[in-house]
This record gives sequence, structure tokens and C-alpha cells, in this order.
Amino acid sequence: MKRVVLLRFGGRDVHLPKLIGAFILFAAILMFFRATAVMFDSWDITKDCIDNATTPETVLSCQNSIYTVTGIFLKPGAGEITARQLLEIFLGPIANLLFWGAAVVLGLLLYRTGNLVIPIEETVTDLRDEKKRAWPRKKRK
Repeated sequence: MKRVVLLRFGGRDVHLPKLIGAFILFAAILMFFRATAVMFDSWDITKDCIDNATTPETVLSCQNSIYTVTGIFLKPGAGEITARQLLEIFLGPIANLLFWGAAVVLGLLLYRTGNLVIPIEETVTDLRDEKKRAWPRKKRK
């Protein structure tokens, strides 16, 4: 026999899920906007470095600024950004943005529900229906 046990957090007087959802939603919105700013900042710095890095001083300045914003260190003698480094510069902030977007949706779901019900399935077996196992008895000598 199977039965479903419902774990309920919240209700008419308990507002804990709504409070948790509000905190997650607020923090996720702030981090979403930060991820957007970092994404556009890293793209702008990379574009400027690709367009304007002609002298050794500007190349060194670009290496420092790209390392500061993205954490990617460009080799001193390379002179240009490789395709792998461009993918890291472009795809890292996009993934970060999508992660915080999913966190916004999770916070919104928790905030809107007001109560959280988690269904847990429980299997119950009746021991009377099971055949009793005959344990082997030790022979006495």
C-alpha cells in the first residue's frame, strides 16, 4: 500500500516560505543586474582592446584591464586574443546571467506560493500479509 505524506511549510499564520522567497528574489535581482553590467563591461573592454591595442603600452594596459574584469590572463608575447579566450570572455558572463535569471524565477515561485507543500511517497507494507520466514533452528547435541 502506498500513501503520500504532505510536508507543509507555511499556512495562514506562518509566512516563512514567503519571507525566504522575498530574500532570494531580492538578492537574485541584484546579482542579475550585476551580471548584466559585468557582461557588457567585459565585452566593451575586449572590443576596445581588439580595436586599439597597437603599441606595447596599450597591449599591456589591455592585458591588465581584461585580467581585472574577466580573470583571463593574456600572454605577453601573443599580441592578440585567441578564440578560446574570446569564448571564455563571452560565454562566462552569459552563463552567470542565466544562473541568476533562474534564481530570480525560483525566488518568485517561493514568494508567490506563500506556502510550500512537498509530497513524499511512503510505501507501507502490512507484516501480517507477508509470509513468515521459517528461521533454521540449530540442532541441540
